[in-house]
Amino acid sequence: MKKLNSLRVKLTAFFLIPVTFIIIVGYTAYSIASSGTQETYESNAVTALQQMANYYELTFSVVEGKTEQLSGLSELKNYYGGAYTDTEESRNALSEIYRSARNLAQSDNIVGDMSILAYKQTSFSVANGNYLMFNYGGSSAAAEFDKTGDSSLLSASPNAGAWMGTRVFIDSYQGANAIEGIPYCAVYVEPFYDSLGEKLGYISTDIRLDTSLVALERINLGEGSTFAFITSDGVETNMDGKSNANETIFANTTFFEDIKASSESSGVEWMKDATDKKVYLYVYAKVGESGAVICGRIPETVISGSVNNIRVASVIAVILATVVSSIVGIIVSNSIGSTVKGISDGFEQAAQGDLTISITSKRRDEFGALSGSASKMIENTKRLLLKISATADSLKKSSDDIGGASESLVTASENITSSVDEIRLGLDQQAHDAQGCLDEADVLTDKIEVVRKNVQAIGDMASDADESVKNGIEAVENLKTKANETSEVTNGVIEDIEALAKETSSIGNIIATIDEIARRTNLLSLNASIEAARAGAAGKGFSVVAEEIRMLAEQSAVSAGEIGNIITTVTAKTEQTATAAKHAEEIVKQQEEAVEATLSEFNVINENFKTIADHLKEIGLQVADMEKAKVNTLSAIDGISAVSEEAAASSSEVGNTALDAQNAAKNLNDVIKDLRGAADSLTTELTGFKL
Repeated sequence: MKKLNSLRVKLTAFFLIPVTFIIIVGYTAYSIASSGTQETYESNAVTALQQMANYYELTFSVVEGKTEQLSGLSELKNYYGGAYTDTEESRNALSEIYRSARNLAQSDNIVGDMSILAYKQTSFSVANGNYLMFNYGGSSAAAEFDKTGDSSLLSASPNAGAWMGTRVFIDSYQGANAIEGIPYCAVYVEPFYDSLGEKLGYISTDIRLDTSLVALERINLGEGSTFAFITSDGVETNMDGKSNANETIFANTTFFEDIKASSESSGVEWMKDATDKKVYLYVYAKVGESGAVICGRIPETVISGSVNNIRVASVIAVILATVVSSIVGIIVSNSIGSTVKGISDGFEQAAQGDLTISITSKRRDEFGALSGSASKMIENTKRLLLKISATADSLKKSSDDIGGASESLVTASENITSSVDEIRLGLDQQAHDAQGCLDEADVLTDKIEVVRKNVQAIGDMASDADESVKNGIEAVENLKTKANETSEVTNGVIEDIEALAKETSSIGNIIATIDEIARRTNLLSLNASIEAARAGAAGKGFSVVAEEIRMLAEQSAVSAGEIGNIITTVTAKTEQTATAAKHAEEIVKQQEEAVEATLSEFNVINENFKTIADHLKEIGLQVADMEKAKVNTLSAIDGISAVSEEAAASSSEVGNTALDAQNAAKNLNDVIKDLRGAADSLTTELTGFKL
């Protein structure tokens, strides 16, 4: 256990700490490199296959363009649509179709064969010198194509073309007729129609196999990597050529099924091969919307090869660092351990009392300086002990002298404490009296505050009353104004009534005139009746008129009498109204006099309230002066109380100080006694050192 705690073991362990970090760094670097390399490889593989898929998509576009160009040929639609009736014209049209198909097929190295499978007329292929396909027992080439499984790929979009990996009918025809065909990797089949939309047949265009092989050979992602081109119907073309159904690498795997079900255009997946049990990185990229896909697999050993180099380098570096650190740790720990042991032995002898020892070292580093400092420390300790021995005797003598002085200090401190207690009692009584004055001043303050509040309340009431008096004066003045207006209105009414009386008298005169006219009219009517009677039958009509005039005169007299009665009543009422108006005029005059008297009284009240307000203001000023005097008095009493309290506190502090001094003197005596004992003990201990 002691060896485990030695400096040598600890230094060696400290040197191994960086080694531990080197191991962690190496493992971390290996993990990061492994993960980064794998991700980089996956990204590069996907990119490479996407570029190849773009190349195939461009190739497919070229083939589809050539097929569209041939299907758009007018001779094609006319010939296979039966538009030609002339044999020569029909033969020329077929020759033009041959020439166009051959030129399109031979214009580059992409298309291997271009065939036309028609329901009517002649079907042909341009491969190996334009061989013709004849009818089969009443059937046609297009009808035979419909019977194969290839036609099912067109059912999803009957008016558009489709890509596939086989051409069953053409291959069987070539085999049956010993025709050697050009190897192909994919076939594009598209129906063609006449101008009325009737299907006339199919155009089949295939891509040369060597074109696909050259493209696949361009992909280089490490030794052992394999790549293949697979059509939508599962026909696989790998780097060794076109594979049979039971010889495929990708087409019959779950990886390919996942690709067809996925909506992603590219992706990766790590899988173990069922045959060789090795792990591969499977990569794919889809070729546009054709349903074809480029697949590849890369052995895991190719990807992890560069990472293994990092792992080996890290292991070697860790081993070297461990060995070097261990050797250096042992050398350094041995060197330091021997030096430290020498210093430790010297200190052990000095601890036992031998101060004649000297610690030396040949090292020139910090441990050499430590050895020199240890020797100097022991030498200085030796000198210190010599001085302490010489000082111990004088210390004992001085302690005896201080002991006598401390006893005198204790007696003086007791006397000071007694005097300070008497002073403190007097100051406490003075502080009590000052507090009583403060209490009485507080009562006076409360009463002054009550007076101030009452004066303020009376002042507020006086202000409110003054405002009410002003409002009353304004109301009385308004009443006076209204009374004057009422008097003026009453005078106008009296004048109008007198004028009405005059007008009524005039109406009486008019009625008298009407009455006189009615009387005369009645007399005239009587005379007319007399004259009519004299005239006899001739004056009969005039008699009727005279009678009507009489009746009218009598009615006028009756109406005039009634009007006269009404005028008499109106005149009486007018005289009564005039009398009442004059009485009202007198009452209004009396109201004016009362209003004037009321206004005078309000003015007197207003002056009295102003006087009261002035006196209240003066009282308020005097109360304010009383408050100021009260504040000054309280301040003075507070000052006296504070001084008394400070004096009491000071006397208490002096008493405490005197008591502390007394206690300190007693403690000093005790310390001196202890000092004497310590001096004796120090002298005894110094005898144990070898100086």
